[in-house]
Amino acid sequence: MVQSFVAFLVGGLGAFGFAPYSSVPLLVLSLWYYCVSKGGFFWGVGFFLTGVYWVYVPIIQFTSATWYLAIVMVFLLVVVLALFSYLPKVILARCIPDSIHYLALPVLFSIGEYCRTFIGGGFPYLMIGDALSGTVLDGLHPILGSLGSGFLLLATVSFVSRLAKKKQWSGILLTTTIVIFIQTSLGFISWTKQVSSDHAIALISTQVKQSIKFTSSQALQTLKNIELLSTSTLSNNSVQIIIFPETAIPFSSDSVIPMLQSIKKQMRDDQMVITGIFLPHTQGYSNGILAFTSTNQYEYRKRQLVLFGEFWPNIPGANIISNLLNIPFSSLKSGAKQQMPLIYKDFYLIPTICFEVGYSRLFRHNPAQKSAFISISNNGWFGNTRASDQQLQIAISRVREYGKPLYLVSNYGTTTLITTDGKTQNPITSTDGVMKYPLLATLGSTPYNIWGNIPVVIIWLLILSIVIRYVIKEKRKLPV
Repeated sequence: MVQSFVAFLVGGLGAFGFAPYSSVPLLVLSLWYYCVSKGGFFWGVGFFLTGVYWVYVPIIQFTSATWYLAIVMVFLLVVVLALFSYLPKVILARCIPDSIHYLALPVLFSIGEYCRTFIGGGFPYLMIGDALSGTVLDGLHPILGSLGSGFLLLATVSFVSRLAKKKQWSGILLTTTIVIFIQTSLGFISWTKQVSSDHAIALISTQVKQSIKFTSSQALQTLKNIELLSTSTLSNNSVQIIIFPETAIPFSSDSVIPMLQSIKKQMRDDQMVITGIFLPHTQGYSNGILAFTSTNQYEYRKRQLVLFGEFWPNIPGANIISNLLNIPFSSLKSGAKQQMPLIYKDFYLIPTICFEVGYSRLFRHNPAQKSAFISISNNGWFGNTRASDQQLQIAISRVREYGKPLYLVSNYGTTTLITTDGKTQNPITSTDGVMKYPLLATLGSTPYNIWGNIPVVIIWLLILSIVIRYVIKEKRKLPV
């Protein structure tokens, strides 16, 4: 019982390695304990409960769930996530000799992280590599991605813990020095070429409280505000592109055609407005982005929906539970897996919505031509919690992986430009505002954009082959 409680506390300590605290030493210390201890379940419960407690906020505030039902739902989520840290320990205990645990554990844990981005729609928060984004230790991001950087960190901690057990202090110093040197050295390489222009982007941060955002009176007021902000900003001759947050227009595009036409009439030929809005779908509506100039129009529909938040699985009883909880917007439809980027002149703007920024695979195969990322979100669902800070940290990972600048526009979150070095430029965090930035883009591709996770998978397979051969060899030594 005492060991389980200690594991819970140390796991929770590891969550402070992520934004807004970003204490990598605490994460390393927590991972060290995970590597040398026997169990992994209570460590995982502490890690995820401390890191993603904010899931409780939208459940209790915007559904019909009682406080105790909300706690149960969050606890069930945490238990499921904790299994991804528990199962590697089970496999080690049952299948692999102690002497080679240090090799197998980082691989099994990283495979679990990878699977965590797929199962049940995915939950890409608290990925180990994301804690390194924007630090001197993210130099491997453009080559192996956040997944590979996280694997290297855990592999280093695991190997060093084995050396410490043998009291090989010089080996510890040499190993850590080599890893830090590699990471920091790679960070100085510019894999893509930045292209600047005379064009300017205005990012418009809104701070509409989620509790009133979709009420009829506020929605109509928001519509007026959007039109006023659009026309006033467009009248600025130095601004060519305006970007609003997710669902900035709290209506479907087919119901606000007169307003959109009114804005178009105020636009010059070289201007574009990009906004979050609901888009018609053959089976309902999608959470989407509408981008338009005075003559052209582009649409993007969110591809990666939030399980139980934007869609429910097709299982018996799911609709009954959804209706009982009265979850808003829980029947949205996803967009096509492959969608065209938004095109402004010869610039390609690659859009994502909200937590899609956590899915690195959605950013792959971006064009080598002049391109940049756009990510819009509505963090009003989570109030003043860590969710917005973690989302920003994840966005920095995408920038470092692909060598593309990213324009992040939020309602009740951070609005900023993230440059290719992972730095934020004059962020807006808690007030309404309009920030003007130059239109930046990059040419070329990083190795990660070309190969994705294939090199990491190859490394995993090589290590697992060594482990399997060792296990077979040890079994042959046993008496018949």
